Amino acid sequence: MAHDTNTMLAGVYCTDNIHLVVGTNPLAAARCTASLAAGACPVLVAPAGADLHYNLQTKIEQGLVRWHQKAFEDEDLFTLGRDEVGRTVDAVFVTSAPREALAARISSVCRRNRIPVNVVDAPLLSTFSLLSTHTDGPLQIGVTTNGRGCKLASRGAMGGDA
Repeated sequence: MAHDTNTMLAGVYCTDNIHLVVGTNPLAAARCTASLAAGACPVLVAPAGADLHYNLQTKIEQGLVRWHQKAFEDEDLFTLGRDEVGRTVDAVFVTSAPREALAARISSVCRRNRIPVNVVDAPLLSTFSLLSTHTDGPLQIGVTTNGRGCKLASRGAMGGDA
């Protein structure tokens, strides 16, 4: 996404969408929280025995996040989604380090199959980014720097220090 052009801002209705989350860190928990807030159903793929962030573990125990206790496999993209879209997931969040070969592989398969993908700290591996937002009732304001600095966008959305 760090390109010479601006992005097209859009509000995406995610009710009942399946968002695949790869990773177990605090960002994975934040992505699950954002998915839930948008009405989506987050599905976590991480090996059994993985060290889960506390908020992620809590959401799993509450039944808000489905955890497939296994290593990610490419076919997860085409088997864990909704029936009405042929079991293909609606979006993918990779929260592990973008330097890992797994992040590049997931991005490649998603792009080839037109599945929206977001890889943390890797705009060139991502087809979308989440905006820094401020919500007040029905008003929702989002800010983006088009992959050039999330702290700056956060400061703009919140109207103060990031």
